[in-house]
Amino acid sequence: MSPAEAPFLDAPRAGRRESGFALVAALWLVAFLALAASMFALWVARSTEEARLLRQRVREETEIVDAKAGLLFAFLVQPLSGRGLEIATSLEGLRQSSQLAMSQPFSSDAVSPAFLALDDRPYRSGEHLEIRVQDSRGLLNLNLATRDEVMRLLARLGVAPERLDPLVSKLQDFLDPDDLTRLNGGERDDYIREGLPPPANGLLRTVWEARRVLGWRAEQDLWNTRTLVEIATASSIVGYNINTAPALILEIAAGMTAESAAKAVEFRRTTPMITPDSLLGFGAPLVIADPLRFIPFPSDTFRVTFTFRPGGRRMQMAFQLTPTSLEGPWRIDYQLELASIAENGGRSSDPIPEFPDPAALLAPR
Repeated sequence: MSPAEAPFLDAPRAGRRESGFALVAALWLVAFLALAASMFALWVARSTEEARLLRQRVREETEIVDAKAGLLFAFLVQPLSGRGLEIATSLEGLRQSSQLAMSQPFSSDAVSPAFLALDDRPYRSGEHLEIRVQDSRGLLNLNLATRDEVMRLLARLGVAPERLDPLVSKLQDFLDPDDLTRLNGGERDDYIREGLPPPANGLLRTVWEARRVLGWRAEQDLWNTRTLVEIATASSIVGYNINTAPALILEIAAGMTAESAAKAVEFRRTTPMITPDSLLGFGAPLVIADPLRFIPFPSDTFRVTFTFRPGGRRMQMAFQLTPTSLEGPWRIDYQLELASIAENGGRSSDPIPEFPDPAALLAPR
């Protein structure tokens, strides 16, 4: 083969090499485009989901604001009675229900066409919102409960018997204004040794503040299931409202059995209890003639829980009516977001009544 013919023989090989390179480059380009398309589709899907969640959040916040405004308005203009918050639907009905509620607060007769129960029963507001209102007098007040009551409460919530006395002693040392340490208690020096902030030496502001008490945070049974914060409060309210106390509180405060307490709760759903003696018919052994212990009337402090269905998002608010305050007719003590619950978690199988509409008072009659 002459040197002049060599380039012509190498030409097909060079063409094959260029074709192979072009094929590889095309495959890489297709893969890159596929990857880019996948990333773009993922970004679009994520942005769409974020937009949906944002719209849902805005809707939920709007519903909560509307529900809070309606609820606070109702507590400002509607009268309280033994069965709850009376809801009149006209100005004339409001006048009559207010007079009847003041003259016969514990009457079993209907004071107004509708009422809002204050025993944490659910009400439906709109399509997705569930509202529960709990009178603080129906809960165990960690600030003012007796030693025996707190010990019975902790025992019912699963605390071991040998830890009951130390926990209650440390709570009492946390609340009292002095620095004297009770037996099994704890004061400032004990907290400093544990690397904790010193005790408040004053009343708790919320139930969650009890986690600051020595030993209380470690009791997971009190906090994991949120049982303590559901049935306890931290306020200056005295006594127990026998018309709004949960069955567990009736067991602790009145010494009732679980069965008799459940029957008492079911009975008062239709007929409010007028005197503490009403509990005697259900076998309550710890009913004493103390006018400040069992009070069949709501307090001025309430806890409201908002739950969105079916998502399970929850918010909680505590407020106090302050009609004589120069700052406002109510005071919101706290508002916080609670851990979400599973779909339909905690929902009763019974039909949920509609939340009474206090705005009906504004409609012309």
